[in-house]
Amino acid sequence: MRQSDSWRRVRVGTVERSVLAVDFDFTGRPEANFGDFAEVSDLDHALWQTVAPRDSARDLLPANEYLDFWAAGVGGRVDAVMGYCVGCVFLPALADRIESACGRRPELVLFDPQPVSVADLHRDFGRIVELITTLSGPERQRLLIEGGNVCDAAGDDFPKAATQIVGLYDDAISAAFTRLALDNAMRAEFTEMFRSYVSYLAAAARLSADVDWAAGTALTSQGSSAGAKSARTEICFPVRPADLLRDARVADAVFDLLDAGTE
Repeated sequence: MRQSDSWRRVRVGTVERSVLAVDFDFTGRPEANFGDFAEVSDLDHALWQTVAPRDSARDLLPANEYLDFWAAGVGGRVDAVMGYCVGCVFLPALADRIESACGRRPELVLFDPQPVSVADLHRDFGRIVELITTLSGPERQRLLIEGGNVCDAAGDDFPKAATQIVGLYDDAISAAFTRLALDNAMRAEFTEMFRSYVSYLAAAARLSADVDWAAGTALTSQGSSAGAKSARTEICFPVRPADLLRDARVADAVFDLLDAGTE
């Protein structure tokens, strides 16, 4: 695997093989991430995680733009592509590109695989609105209602809902930062992060209807996940969803899976 602007190395390997992870990580995320996974894992592979395309902070990018951006940074032997939640949606198409370029198809490892819908966008918007404590309770409640109305009116049109939800968020952040007298640079950081996340969801939504996880292994938390039944195999662990990527038993299962694939 070569250095590129589309991947960030999370773990240095001891062999000339890599594992790639698709996820959207951000500061303050409550769920464990692939950095946590690297800390509890005994993999000898290098572990690389996706970086969002720069333009995703401004526009809703098509799914192929993500896939082409990530595939362009891949080199050498890739033994597996892993994804967390929504990130799993990208894996089959990314594996196709890696197989075409490198001549070997990587394993698909799905952590709590989850297709994307407008309802997911509404849920995530609600979680973020609740964190904007500079706004009053009634203001946050009004935003939640407006977000619900937007998503209901959009139906299955994810880009339409996404564009309007981003507008609501921008207005909310603008009001909050004005009250706190914070500078425009910090405000831009918050709005660009959210825009990039919504673009990531919108790209996954375009792939969700046709995603094929039949060749993948799903590693799931308590209660499983919506997409696990579509995988070749599901291994369920008695852990909370937020702890899935920091559990040593889960990391050991990935080690065993990749070790079996190299025999």
